[in-house]
Amino acid sequence: MVSELEEVRAEVSALRDEVAHLRAETADTRVLAAMADRDAAGVRAALNGIGRAQTALRETQVEQGAALSAHGRMLREIAQLVGSIAEGQQRHDEMLTEILHRLPDTPGTSEGG
Repeated sequence: MVSELEEVRAEVSALRDEVAHLRAETADTRVLAAMADRDAAGVRAALNGIGRAQTALRETQVEQGAALSAHGRMLREIAQLVGSIAEGQQRHDEMLTEILHRLPDTPGTSEGG
């Protein structure tokens, strides 16, 4: 009977040691889980920041695209106006040349001189 009692005491002692070890492991696991949760929160915050930056960049690109389109339209209009002005100048040059050819030679202005 003594050996049975000693055997039970040894088993109880072993179980107590195992429970203490498991409690320590559980505490360590909780610490690791809390650290992982903080890390995950940091990653989520960083991803949210990146998402906000991408949204702002997208909005800026849309605004700039609209501005570039407006500038392109204005440049086409200016090019048309410059073309019209150039055509008008060409017509004026031709008309002035024709008028000059029709004028009688005045003394001191003839080419043969």
